[in-house]
Amino acid sequence: MENFNWESFTKKIAIKSSVAELYDAWTISEKIESWFLSEATFYNANGDSLAPNQSVHQGGTYKWEWFLYDDIERGRITQANGTLFTIHLCWRMFG
Repeated sequence: MENFNWESFTKKIAIKSSVAELYDAWTISEKIESWFLSEATFYNANGDSLAPNQSVHQGGTYKWEWFLYDDIERGRITQANGTLFTIHLCWRMFG
């Protein structure tokens, strides 16, 4: 593991859900807050915040706040087409 490149990795898990439900769970603020984050804000390409029930689109950005951590994570949406959602993380290690 000493030569492993942590810039990109894939984790596969089994989830009993439709593709549409999973997509919404990651791309709509009120849905991602129901299971993963304490607060999530998505922005359109112009920097305007989206309504909590609006899905983010490619070229948008996000601000994520975690449960139990004071850190805020920001990044951009590099792909969002209704079935595939890819983000670019601006990630810091906790500690």
